[in-house]
Amino acid sequence: MLYRYYLTQRGISIGTQPNGFVSKLDTEGGELTNGRRCYGYVEYDRELTEQEIKMYELTPHSKTVRLRENKPFSGWDDFAEKTGKTSYDDYCKPGDIVDEETYNYFLNILPPLTMRRGYFQVGEPCSTRIDEKTGKYRETWPTFKYDGERYYYLGNCFAEEEVEHGREIPIVG
Repeated sequence: MLYRYYLTQRGISIGTQPNGFVSKLDTEGGELTNGRRCYGYVEYDRELTEQEIKMYELTPHSKTVRLRENKPFSGWDDFAEKTGKTSYDDYCKPGDIVDEETYNYFLNILPPLTMRRGYFQVGEPCSTRIDEKTGKYRETWPTFKYDGERYYYLGNCFAEEEVEHGREIPIVG
């Protein structure tokens, strides 16, 4: 198993990360899903200590923090052909940057459930998830956002929320 750590202060170089990494990637100009700049990442075959993470100002990869990707609408078909997976959630992950064509496609397929300036939720639920606050199942809705510069897919969120929650249980039928 490999453990990935992102460099958010400076690029990969001598003394900018602990020794012993097994792979690396320079991502100059990249961005993490938590909004921080990403200069690259290094992977280790062991977990780094808290002291190492703090000393080198690294950000560990997690379910919610990862390298943001650009996912154009046209890439969805190519992805489906190569993998056999046709679901948008297989192609695009929460926090990825999408293009205006994707944003408009989902905005126009159904009247939105929620629509505010630069933010909307598609008008049909796609799954249910356990709400951590109540312990009950709630429907989730594909959610997109425009910040004035870029379009983002936020994932399948509860109504009027912008963050994915809980364990997904697909809606059948």
